[in-house]
Amino acid sequence: MLAHRKNIPEALYSPIAVETMRTLIICRGPIAFKTLEIYRSCNWTLPHVVVSSKEWIAYQQCAAPWIANLPHDHVHLIEEYTDADDILQIAKEYHLDAIYPGYGFLAESAEFCERVQQAGFRFIGPTPETLRAVGNKDSAIALASQIGIPTIPGDDGLLRFARTHNQADIKEETVRRILELAKRHPGYAIRMKNPVGGGGKGQQVISAEALQTFDARDRIIDALAKLWAETGVSSDSGDDRKGILLELNIQRPLHWEVQIWRWRFRNPFCSSRLFLSKSRLPEIY
Repeated sequence: MLAHRKNIPEALYSPIAVETMRTLIICRGPIAFKTLEIYRSCNWTLPHVVVSSKEWIAYQQCAAPWIANLPHDHVHLIEEYTDADDILQIAKEYHLDAIYPGYGFLAESAEFCERVQQAGFRFIGPTPETLRAVGNKDSAIALASQIGIPTIPGDDGLLRFARTHNQADIKEETVRRILELAKRHPGYAIRMKNPVGGGGKGQQVISAEALQTFDARDRIIDALAKLWAETGVSSDSGDDRKGILLELNIQRPLHWEVQIWRWRFRNPFCSSRLFLSKSRLPEIY
């Protein structure tokens, strides 16, 4: 038996028609809306949908538009889109076949994917192994380097350093590594990022000019404290999540996203490419 099939019911590996598969959509509004459009246009079995209390409140007296025409028993209110226990309970109670997480939130959780499969449901998305390989920036960069894909020059040594050192040491090592990276690549700003963050959350950029000033050390430590605060890591306590990634800040990069599909063990294929604009973060001077 393959490694990723461990503790997973064999029924999940039997064929099932997508037209009649009973699915639970657990992603936020815009993604759920697009997914429901596809189901309706293809005349597939109408899926169940969860709505977080925050989105429910946001629409106040009117129903969220993407669920307006769904049967009452197909709409389920939960506190957050990350409430895995409630989601699995809904799937069990309504005898559903699959869970579709869209993207973001639980879509990137290998642990949730495993729980879904072990509970007897199909997870519409990558395997846990794939999620672990590319879910964190550091492992994704390492994998890309192994197979010859060019990556932005940087430094991931702080991730390992943070697991065995205290906060004061982490700050000083961060300063040392940033100044060293700037010395190897003069003229570039340095980007600081959380390895598990998404959407640019917490990222800080220190300009090349700021790295040449007399107070560069203080600027770096201030930026590090902001990064920790924005990603929910306390600056006053020990936490191995304080390790960050460093990389050169490329001005105005071209940002492409590629959709890759694969069904079970068949060959993957690329269905589309999407060009996205980049939102620039303010530099620290």
